[in-house]
Parts: sequence; C-alpha cells; structure tokens
Amino acid sequence: MIVPTPSVGGLRIAGVTLLAILLSVGLAAGQSRQSGEIRGTVTDSSGGVIPGVVVTIKNLATGVVQRTTTDATGLYDAPSVPVGPYSVTFSKEGFKEFIRSNVDMRLETITLNAQLEVGATTQSVTVTAPVALVQTENAEQSTTLTAAPVTELPNVGASWYNFLAIMPGVNQGGSAMNYGGANGSNVGVNGMGGLNSNWQVDGGRAFLVMDVNPDWMQPALDDIQEIKMLTANFGAEYGNGTSVFNVVTKSGTNQFHGDAFEYVENNIFDDRNWFTQGPQTPLRWNKFGGSIGGPIKRERLFFHFNYQQNTNISDYPAYATFPTPDMLAGKFDPTQFNTIYDPATLTCQNSNCTNQPFQNNTIPQARFDKVSAAIAANYPQPNLPGIANNFYWVDRVTEPGKWWNTKIDYNITSSQRLTGNIEVVHAGLGYPAADPVIDNDGWHIKEYQSEITDVWTISPHLVGEFRVSLAREYGQSYTVNFGKGWPQKLGLANPVADMFPTISIEGTLSTNPNLGFSGEGEDTEVGFGPAADFTWVKGKHVIKWGGELTRDWYNGNGFQEGAFDFSGAFSRNPADPNSAGEGFADFLLGLPDTWSVGDTPTIGQRMWSAQPFVQDEYKVRPNLTLSAGVRWVIQSGYGEAFNRLSNFDPTLINAATGTPGAMTYAGHGWTHLENTHYHFFAPRAGFAWTPKPNWSIRGGYGIFSILWSQANYANADNVAQGWGISGFETLTDLNHPVPIFTMQQGAPPPLYPTNATRTNDYLNGQSVGYVSPNIPMGYNQQYRLDVQHQFQGGVLIDVAYVGNRSLHMPATYAWRDMNQVPENLLGPGDMQAVRPFPQFASITDYDPVDYGEYNSLQITAKKDMGHGMLFQVNYAWSHSLDSMTANGGTGAPQVWQDAYTPRADYGSSPVDQRSVLNGDFIYRLPVGRGRHFLNRSGWSDTVLGGWELTSVFTARNGTPFTPLMGTDNLSGALSGSWRPNRIASGKLTQPNINEWFDTSAFVQPTAYTFGNSGRDILYGPGFSDMDFALSEKFPISKLGEGGSLTVKAETYDTFDSPNFGLPNASIGTSTAGTITSALNNRLLQFGLMLNF
Repeated sequence: MIVPTPSVGGLRIAGVTLLAILLSVGLAAGQSRQSGEIRGTVTDSSGGVIPGVVVTIKNLATGVVQRTTTDATGLYDAPSVPVGPYSVTFSKEGFKEFIRSNVDMRLETITLNAQLEVGATTQSVTVTAPVALVQTENAEQSTTLTAAPVTELPNVGASWYNFLAIMPGVNQGGSAMNYGGANGSNVGVNGMGGLNSNWQVDGGRAFLVMDVNPDWMQPALDDIQEIKMLTANFGAEYGNGTSVFNVVTKSGTNQFHGDAFEYVENNIFDDRNWFTQGPQTPLRWNKFGGSIGGPIKRERLFFHFNYQQNTNISDYPAYATFPTPDMLAGKFDPTQFNTIYDPATLTCQNSNCTNQPFQNNTIPQARFDKVSAAIAANYPQPNLPGIANNFYWVDRVTEPGKWWNTKIDYNITSSQRLTGNIEVVHAGLGYPAADPVIDNDGWHIKEYQSEITDVWTISPHLVGEFRVSLAREYGQSYTVNFGKGWPQKLGLANPVADMFPTISIEGTLSTNPNLGFSGEGEDTEVGFGPAADFTWVKGKHVIKWGGELTRDWYNGNGFQEGAFDFSGAFSRNPADPNSAGEGFADFLLGLPDTWSVGDTPTIGQRMWSAQPFVQDEYKVRPNLTLSAGVRWVIQSGYGEAFNRLSNFDPTLINAATGTPGAMTYAGHGWTHLENTHYHFFAPRAGFAWTPKPNWSIRGGYGIFSILWSQANYANADNVAQGWGISGFETLTDLNHPVPIFTMQQGAPPPLYPTNATRTNDYLNGQSVGYVSPNIPMGYNQQYRLDVQHQFQGGVLIDVAYVGNRSLHMPATYAWRDMNQVPENLLGPGDMQAVRPFPQFASITDYDPVDYGEYNSLQITAKKDMGHGMLFQVNYAWSHSLDSMTANGGTGAPQVWQDAYTPRADYGSSPVDQRSVLNGDFIYRLPVGRGRHFLNRSGWSDTVLGGWELTSVFTARNGTPFTPLMGTDNLSGALSGSWRPNRIASGKLTQPNINEWFDTSAFVQPTAYTFGNSGRDILYGPGFSDMDFALSEKFPISKLGEGGSLTVKAETYDTFDSPNFGLPNASIGTSTAGTITSALNNRLLQFGLMLNF
C-alpha cells in the first residue's frame, strides 16, 4: 500500500526555518528585485583603504538620496538601488570630494571604486566616464536590455518576448520569434526546454503553476524600464527555475511625463505567405495605448500608469487532408491506397486468422455504418486535387487584449522605500475555422499580477528587502460546436456532452485536422508568496540570506464528448505481417480501434514550497571575488482541497483479480501524491578575477531545481480519476481483431463514480496514472568559464564555454506507459493479457526519468550607446542532447517507442540548433540638433535631424525531427509510437518542400516488432531573418522637456526569405516528407509615439 508520510523531524526543521524567516520579515518577497547593486572600494593615493567614507547615491530623476559608508576594509555596498540615472559622491573630512556622474543604474551589480585625494572637502574631483561593461563582481551569465533598445529596436508585434530570441543561449522551441502571439511557454535557455524559467515583473512572480509561463502578463513596451535575463550560474538568492527573466516597469519622477502610441499592421503592406493561394489573406492588427507618470509629492511619492489595447484579426493559409468523393463513396484506388480487407470475412484456425479483400478495393455503401455516414457528411469537400493536402483554407485567429498597469513608489524616509504595482489583463484567443466542426476553439483569459516591495536600510551595512507577490489567472476554453445537438443529429449512443466527437483517421490518408474538438473547460490558477532577503557588509564579505514561501492553487475542470480513433486494424489482413489496412475504411465500417472519454470535475490542486538561502561574496583582493552559497528547496507534493485524488499502486492487491495492481484514493492513508522533499540542497559557487584593467575571467558551478508544477509533475485528468466520468476501450489482439463496438451500437456507458463504487478495482479496464510518492526532484547542473575584455571605444568581447547536465527531467506531454507490453512478449494473440498489469489499460508513469546534456561555445560582442551607435552580436556553437525534451512548448511530439529503454532515445534534443547567430544595433544618424552635422534648429533639423536606423537579425540551423509510422501501430505494444526501420540515411543532397527527406529510406517493420530508426535523426529547415526600423523624432517644445513625435516604420523578414516549418514525418502517409507550413514573409508595421 502506498502511504506517503512526511517525516516529523523534517516538518519540525521546515517549520522552524520558515518561522524564523517570516518573523524576521513580516511580509516579504522574491529575490529577483527591481533594483541594482553598487559596490566598491575607496582608497587613498597610496592605495591604502579609507574607512568611514560617506557614499551618497542620488537619483537624478527623482531627487531621492541613499547613503552608506565604507567599513574598516574600505568596502561599501548599496544592494538596492532602483534603475535610473545617478550621481555617486564620496566624501570624508581631509579629502577632496569625489563625484562619479553619468552612472546608469541597471539590474546588475556594478563596481565603482574611488581614489580620494588629500584636500579640503570643498574641493571636488568629477569623473564622467560611463561605467565599464566588464563584469567583475560575480560569475553569472546575464544580459540587460534598457528602455532604449526595448522601444527603438524593430519589434513587429510589439511583444517584449521577441527580444529573447536574440539573446545568447536562448532558444525558442526551434521556431521563429512569435510576433504578437508569444506567451513565453516555448522559451528555453542553454539547451533546456520550456517551463523551466522564473518569470517576474518588478521582481514579483509572473508565472502560473499549471503552465509555468507568463502567458499574457507582458507589460507594454513603453512601460518597460529594463529587462534582466539571468541565463546561467546566478547566485543562491535566485530560485524557482534554471533561468530568470525579470521585467522592471517604469516609475514616476519629479516631472510629469507620458506618451501615447499606436502601431498598425495591414495585409496591404505585407508580402504573401509562401503557401497562400488566391488573394492575400487579411490582417488587421492594431495596438495602441499610452502612459503617464509623475509626482504625487515631489521627491517622496510617485506614480506611473500604463494602458494598452490590442485588436488582432489575422488570417493564415492552411492545408488539410480530407477524404475525396471517391473515398466517401467507399472507393479506394489500389494504386494509391493499401489493399483493404473485409472484416466480416475473418476466419480463424487456432490462432491463425485471415480475411478476404473487398472486390475492387471498394466498400459497398450498404455496409456503411449509419453513424459514420452521418459524421462523414460533415467533412469539407476537397478543393484541391489529390489525396494529400487536398483542402486549402484560411485559418483566422482573433486575439483581442487589454492591459492596465499601475505602479506606486513611496520613499517613506531616507532609509525606507515602498513600491507596489498591479497589472490587469483581459485577453482572448479564437480560431473560427472554415467549417463548423473542425478546429473551432478559443480561450477567454483574465490575469492579475501584483507585488509590494519594502526596502529598509537598517544600518549603513545592513539592508533588508521584503516583498509579497501574487499571480492569478482565470481561463475558459470553448468550442463553437457545443450545445448544437450533435450527438442526436449523428445518432451517437450514450453521449456525455453535447459536442461533436473527435474523429481521428490514420493510414495513407491521415486526416488533419481531426473532426471535432478535444473539449471545453475552465481553470483558476493562483500563485502567492511572501519572501525576503538581507544584505550585510562585513569586512571583505557581502553576505546575503533570506528565503521565500510560495503557495499555489490550481482549480480546473474539463469535459468532452469522446475521441474515436480509426487506424486500419480491421481492414488489414492479420495473416500478412506487412498489411496495414486503411483507417478511413475502418471508419466507414464504423469500427474504431480506440475510444476514450474523460470528464473531470473541478479539482482543486494545492502545493507549497519554502526556499531559504545563504550566499557569501568574499572580496579576497580588490581584483578577486569568490562566491559560495546554497539554496535549500523544501517542496510539498500535490494535494487536493477535498482529497479528490487517486493513484495507481503497483503492490496493492486488486479486489477483482486477486493480483497486484489496484487504485488507492486520497484520505485512505495519504493526502498528497508525493512525499514532501526536505533534503534537496542546491549549492552555487563562482569566481570573478580581474587580472588587469578592462579584463575579467569568471567561472562558476551550480545546481538549479527544475520547476515543480502541475504541468511538469502531475496531470489533473489522470490523478483525479474516480471522481470524474471516464471510459476507455481499445483493440488488444491485432491477430484476431474483434470490434470493441460499432459506431451505430455506440460506445458503452462511461463510468459515473459514487462513493460506494469507488473501490480499488473500480477503474479496472481503464487508463490510469501513477505518481511515485518518492518521485525525485529534477535538477540542472550548470558550469561555465568566460573571458571578457573591453577595448578602447567601449566594445566588449565575451568568449564563454557554457555547459549543463540535467537529471530527472519531467517529460511533460510525453510521459511513458509503465503498462506497455514488454518487447520480449510481443507477438500474435491478446496483448492485453501479457501486460504487466492486465487488469488496466495504459498506466501513465509520471516518474521524471529523462536526462540531458548541453555544451556550447558562446561569443558576444556588444557596445553601449556612444557616438550614436549601440550594438550587440552573439554567436553560439552548441549541441543539446537528451532522452526526451517534451516539457514546455517545444513542439516535440510523443516519439518514445519502448517505455522500458529510455536510454535508447538519447540523442539530439528537439531544441538542438548547432549554430546560431543573433544581433541588433541602433544607429542614430549624425545629423541635426545635438549631433555632429547641422547641429542647429530650423528646417534642416526638422527634415534631416532625428533619424535613426535600427535592426534585429538572426540566422540559425534547423531543429531535428523523428520519422514515425503513420499507420496503425502493429508492434502490439499497445502504447508508444511505432518507428520505421531505417534502411538508408534518409538525407537528401538537395531537399525541397515537396521532398525534404528520402521517405524510401524508412520502411514499415514487421508486425510485433519495434522499428530500429532512432529519435531526432533528421533536421528541418533553418531560419534566417533580418528586421529593420527607420524612425524620425520631431521635437515639440510645447510639450515640455523631452516632448516629441516619433514616426516609425518597421519590417519583419525585410529580405523576404521564406522560413519553412518541419516536414510531415509520418511514414506511409501520402504527405510524408512534404512541408506545408511557413512563417510569415515580409511584414510591415507603422507606428506613431507622442512623448510629453
């Protein structure tokens, strides 16, 4: 019997730790702050350290002042300095005042050393040089984007996620930047898949427990002050992911400032998609809004408000494969289709069965199943020739959205600062299709993100930062064919929901998309957490400690009418191991091989986490810093608000069969699916050495936990069985294919559970889920070494080796079946009888058994704005391997074949891109007022001044894919994919969209065997894109300081180079090897922004 029981000692330790944290902070917050850090050493002209120097840090926009002093070692540290422009003054009696101006504070640690000269304090020395780009204080890999590139670089779609695709080490699931529609789910870093990042807004949590992505919580571009991306080897103060993305929104200042903007796209400006037929598809995209900020009380209390609205109607060309009129009439051309056999002629002698083919490969219409015929009448009529991609349509996407963001900054005293923000999002996404019963679905979303931060300077050498944050989403999915009486119209027996059923056809003609929709549902996700951290300067040590407590809720439900799969199992000849049949023939005869239905009531999943940490940064010498820290991750398992959880127990005796393997339910000896983790420690260590000025050598190692989430470690549909409606039937004997039912007979009544029926054998015959109570915590080991040098002129070159290794990775969306028939037992007969637990169908195993490795050389060159030019270029040469990257929005299908040999799947990751070049630049033309040429006002400045050219570019190799059999899985394993046998490489010297790979290199394996072809063995098309923006800024003095009107034109894919999707890799289908999708070609966006 599985009885997860928490350790009493562990609970006591965790409780004492959390109590200490919360008593010390009151209400507190996450460790990724909305401030940077300034530190350094103050010496005299001989190099001796000077204690007691007053360091005054003044924000030039708000007038707010912070003060600290150097300690006995001459060291000072200001750990919480908000982003903005500053001057830093060093003063002590007997020395000239030293002023460092032109300090642009970012979300990073900067070093400002000062050398004081003997003299009167009324004398001063001012240095105006910008802060060096060389990172000398820590080992982290990070990138910072300031407000200028965020608003000035080309960004068709105006989403800040688009910038992530051009950062060093970042991949986006192998696809292009998702202009206008990205939600962050497919962003991976350094070979990792999605769902592994800690997303934040103003340092507060901005991701959801179910999806682990920021979704629509994306501030408007004009509301962003800075973006900080931590992608490797950051300190122990950061948790909840293998990377961190933090967006800091703008704050009010002593002056009222604001803007109003509008961006538009229209298909009349754009080039046609490569696959568009006929007229250009419509595009009506419009994003508008504005902001205003200023003082409520000067130098004390400030506000900033932003509003943005997006109306988006976009049409995309799409190809589908639907049955031809001949097929609808039962005629299967023998030159195009497999031989179809009549299941009514099946005869068996002992265990050997055979049947006879239909005459002329034609099914008499009198044999058509009445329900199947009624469903078939709803297939759209092909409008293109052939049996593959024979239907062209325009897929419309509607994507309205509204965003509100409000931020308040209150400097209570010179030693205490309070900041709070709230973002509200109302968004939607709809796909009204060309036909009412295909691909008609959508979502309605309401999201909220907020945080409150209190920074308290307890003493010149001790600062505390406390925050509480909240992220909440309500979402509802829908289908337009709900409530239309479809079960009655079609004659479906035992309906569960008033929806069109999902019909999936396999074989030579593999219908795509399916008829129907998977279901409807709604969910509410909430993540809440107080946390805190302290920074203490003690001698040569900067010590940070603190922690955070998070609490997550996920309430979700879902329902569907049922899914019917037709694979060709009944129209094949079981006597011929190479016979495949045709799925559409089975459909006309009304013979599904698999049926499932699952309606889940509202399940309230709950979990919590506590994560204390400590980090020490030791200044061994002025040019050498060592850092070491550890993060303790205490993670609860998943519970349910009313104990509505079930779990498969492989050792519990089944009441019906008397054999091991039965269901157990929460409240009977256990309450959480997994035991609470008390023993996961994540150490971090690094060094930063400056051998000489403008040089830095840095290295580090660390362990980072994989995010514990509903998406990664549990699934409500499988862990709440016994409370929802469920039903499942499947063919288990390919040699003697007895129908599970006919469509006209109807599926059997599903199970409607009650307290009385919820026994350990109640779900016998169904597919269930298994979560080990001792499931391991997944983690990622990161290691890197880099060398930086900043040349005269401000250009920084960074050359780095970046690597990592991941263990116990959750295979979200591709979990394996622990009840698969073992390979040594495959053969003719009823395979259900030889499953490890024959009383059940599939048993989804949520154990994170996958692992991976990433190695790369990453080279970056960048320059901050100076002499009218800013640029950043990076190149990565890398290889990413794993056994199953399916977590996150990587687009990786379920490709495992043998659940018992995950090592056999080890190979290139679906996000592997061997060579990636990215970059961006801003060039302000040197003409007009304040610039090198024609530096004057008047008509010349109006016409020729204020021009700016910017660009974003990327070029990268394609991502890998796995050929799979597109026919019925004849291995007999009853689950998993069926791979072909590979008899040649499959690579072509000149691939094209009609034949991307050699499909003849892959053949169908003999029945009851696994194919020998590997995972991710071929690569798809590469991707290249260069975007430009050209703008002119017209000063408007009547609008006050900084008043202007900016006119901007932006292009995506300026040179109109097509970027194709992956090919169809379903071997045996008519579309195998072809590519039928491409990203948008050249798009133009026009914008106006009024600043005041």
